[in-house]
Amino acid sequence: MNPRTERSAAALDGVVARLYRQHEPPVASPVDAESIVALAEGRLAGAERTDLVARIKQNTAARRELLELYPELFDALLDAPNASVGGTPRGARVLPFPVRWAAGGAGLVLAAAAALLVFVPRPAPPVGSRFEVVAASEATFKERGHAVTPDGATAGLRGDVILVAPGQRLQLLMRLGAPNGFDRRLRGATAAGALFMVDHTGRARLICTDHGGCPSSADTLAHLFLAPTQTGATTWFAFVSSSTAIDAAEARALADAANAAGGGWDALRGVLSKKAAEARWNVLEQPPVRVTP
Repeated sequence: MNPRTERSAAALDGVVARLYRQHEPPVASPVDAESIVALAEGRLAGAERTDLVARIKQNTAARRELLELYPELFDALLDAPNASVGGTPRGARVLPFPVRWAAGGAGLVLAAAAALLVFVPRPAPPVGSRFEVVAASEATFKERGHAVTPDGATAGLRGDVILVAPGQRLQLLMRLGAPNGFDRRLRGATAAGALFMVDHTGRARLICTDHGGCPSSADTLAHLFLAPTQTGATTWFAFVSSSTAIDAAEARALADAANAAGGGWDALRGVLSKKAAEARWNVLEQPPVRVTP
């Protein structure tokens, strides 16, 4: 089953949700968190420490809790940097219900859900993300066309450009979209977004994220752009959407990396493409905005 397919994800989500309600709640860890903290802080010694470590090693829920609280101690106690929790590799998502639920008639469905969460560690990109540029002033919003230099070259631009008057205002409108049903219900995924720009000097920067910097509603962002007054000045924009939160500091670091690589649209585009493959982002572009007389 392809987790990117909205229909299949929604169908699996519905089945698993119904089965989840029919079974008992997850079993809690027999080792309390206070004991785990005492172990990590070195307040246990001798037989008391040995007994606690043995109980943690013998119980999946206890190992899971230790991994979440103290991952380094987890590795040290199990003598394996890539040790598993109940058969789940380190770094993978742990299902919110016990593995033993996979027995009986519901086994195949729950096993399929487990496989998706384990082997697809990040939610799929949001569905329905959009990015558009519209005129926000009375000045003429010229038709998209090819930017041509006097010698007939295309000035290094890809395809169409958006031709605007000097100082014209443009409204950038972005729709975050929504995670598919599987990610939304089983992973708790919510849509997020960030807007990047490369100005006419070639400097890349983060304009905003859904957490601040742009006017926003429930699922949209907006940015008012004032075009430069210099004829020929060209500006590029890229909007990314994700089913996981986008940290503003991390997003700014991407722009900094593009500038460190020489700046310009190609550098930012390359950085965002690489990050999108790792983080499962959508990257939506608009033709560059070019000022004409």
